[in-house]
Amino acid sequence: MDPHTMLALLQAARYHADPVALDNPRIRWVMNLRWYKKVRKAAQTMIRDVTDEEVEEWEPSSKDSLFGIKIHVTEKESFPRLSCAYGSS
Repeated sequence: MDPHTMLALLQAARYHADPVALDNPRIRWVMNLRWYKKVRKAAQTMIRDVTDEEVEEWEPSSKDSLFGIKIHVTEKESFPRLSCAYGSS
């Protein structure tokens, strides 16, 4: 999937999310590490070229966000999805 299509689909998911959920400070993008790297690469390639070596070195950070929403990386196989996190924010 090309970067423009991937980001457009994720933006559509955000746009169609319940506005009340989007206002919840615990809302997160949830995805596994493989998808995290794909999404981050798609976002980064919009502003600069990204090498495969860079992508391999990327590790999730608590500061990572997509469209202003924090990203939570899990070990489970998971496509990116919006979810309200429970527990600590």
